[in-house]
Amino acid sequence: MKLPRLIGSTVRAYCVEPLTRAAQFFSAFEKDETEELGYNQDFLSEQGFSDAPAGRGPGGVIARGGIRRETVLNLVSLRALSAGNGKDTPKLQRYIVGLALAALTGPVNLYLREGCLLVAASGQPRVQETVFRDGQRHPFELEAQSALEYARAAAAAFGVGEDWEATFDKQAVAAVADRSKAKAEGKGRKKAST
Repeated sequence: MKLPRLIGSTVRAYCVEPLTRAAQFFSAFEKDETEELGYNQDFLSEQGFSDAPAGRGPGGVIARGGIRRETVLNLVSLRALSAGNGKDTPKLQRYIVGLALAALTGPVNLYLREGCLLVAASGQPRVQETVFRDGQRHPFELEAQSALEYARAAAAAFGVGEDWEATFDKQAVAAVADRSKAKAEGKGRKKAST
């Protein structure tokens, strides 16, 4: 069964005005110097010895309506999680919601990619709301430290132990893959023979 995403985060820009840019590469050599080499311009251009204009291409955007990052914790999908028995299911759900709340309220790295570094709007606080199925919205307050404390308590109740390290064993993975492939091929032969 495929479960819906529990946490989703989207960055949207509003009233976007696309920009373009162009570039020009100027060779370190003069034209008469490259002609003395005795090669045609195509070869010299491939080697970086000729001037080369770059056409117009994407050059970013101006978001005149602002940029907004929206993160959603979907409690409906949380209810679909089950630990296999009624006793452990609430512990699992509390553990997962604790992780989600810690992720929602913790510090965020807004470096999305080269040339795209977002910063929080100064003077504008983060908006936190509970949104009900009928569209009602109610503000709620949750600080990162409180979310982290809840997550730790839920993890202890769920039974999360100490951190441990594992070493990836490429040969063990290859052996499991080979066994799985041989098993699948064996099933394919049985079907063909029946």
